[in-house]
Amino acid sequence: MKKIMLDCSRLKERDSMRDYMTEIFCIADEAGFTGNLDHLNDLLSEVTLDITLCVSFDGLEKAAETSFSWKVLRVLILAARENPHITVTVKSK
Repeated sequence: MKKIMLDCSRLKERDSMRDYMTEIFCIADEAGFTGNLDHLNDLLSEVTLDITLCVSFDGLEKAAETSFSWKVLRVLILAARENPHITVTVKSK
């Protein structure tokens, strides 16, 4: 199982989020992921590696700084609901 402490500061802009999600989920270049959130949701439905994404309270505050960050978190949470290989947790630190 892969465990990642999510860096919400990397979710604020489309390009940095695209690079970060590609890194975390090992999204192949062939997938053509451009940072579109609908496409991210589709790609996450295909994840077969067990992964836990941990979000700190500070991370949630950072995500609250932009609406795009909140949208990304929403996609991650919805993906975790639909894909048993993805888990999202909130940690105090």
